[in-house]
Amino acid sequence: MANARGGIIVTGVREDGADHAAELVGVPDEEAKRLVGSFRSLAIGLVRPYIPAFTVYPVPLPSASGRSAVVVVVPSSTEAPHLVTWEKEAWLYPKHIGMAPSRGVSWLASHGRPARGPM
Repeated sequence: MANARGGIIVTGVREDGADHAAELVGVPDEEAKRLVGSFRSLAIGLVRPYIPAFTVYPVPLPSASGRSAVVVVVPSSTEAPHLVTWEKEAWLYPKHIGMAPSRGVSWLASHGRPARGPM
């Protein structure tokens, strides 16, 4: 989502062996509440420029009592790319290398040199 188009992230999805979504299993409701707060805090505290329309919310799963998926909606942005502040002295942004599905990510500091990123 480093581009200007935005996207949706859903947690609580079990993948098959080929990294494809296989089943929506959710996470325990208490974990979903924690993730919602964590995702909001990270987006507010680490992403620049700030994305005001960023939303995150739990979705209870009727088929799995006590479990929820967590949905993160990142809106399109005319201010892309958005930078991730991971180290106090560096602004980092992701640079995708290669083509999907085997592409990698290199985290670059604002001065263009590789930096240690969050992943």
